Amino acid sequence: MITITSTETAKVLIKGTAIELTSVIARVGATITFSGKTMPTPLEIFESLEAYNLDPTNTIEVSGFDTTKVFDLSNGGTPETWKDQSRLVAHQEYKAYLESLGFTAVITGI
Repeated sequence: MITITSTETAKVLIKGTAIELTSVIARVGATITFSGKTMPTPLEIFESLEAYNLDPTNTIEVSGFDTTKVFDLSNGGTPETWKDQSRLVAHQEYKAYLESLGFTAVITGI
């Protein structure tokens, strides 16, 4: 899970509205590819950890960031130097992406 918090420069909004959420919880998935070079990574977004614990199917749609990314794990190197296809790497890559947009992102569990 990643806690994503709005900042002065980056806002989590309920999709299709101007309603800002202070923070949301993102459940991070990961798909392993045969090549190992990329990792498609979807997010499920929840209003809070309590909302997730109450009903893990009760997701919300937000805007302000992509909820599906394909991360390049190769870093331009050879297969021996590529990042692992793992849930930890998926969390780290999404955290870095969100922070690059100006959000505060904290990995709260894997």
